Amino acid sequence: MENARRKIDDIDHQLVALLEERMQVVEEVISIKKAQTREVLDEDREKDVLKKVSACIKHKEYEPCILAIYEEILTVSKVYQVKKLTE
Repeated sequence: MENARRKIDDIDHQLVALLEERMQVVEEVISIKKAQTREVLDEDREKDVLKKVSACIKHKEYEPCILAIYEEILTVSKVYQVKKLTE
């Protein structure tokens, strides 16, 4: 059990680093949207992201879980963008 938990902890550290990197890119997107007066919501882009994520999933039994996580990531990103764009 301890070995499995250590592996999960290591993966969690990697995920946090990747999520931070993703949010840094979101900051760039916010700057672009602000400069171009673009809307936060881009439904076509969201559908495209989810489609690409789905295509990357090797173990399809995990797909509902992984897509749910990505939908939450997109939601949190939109909320963050709205907050930053209205400051």
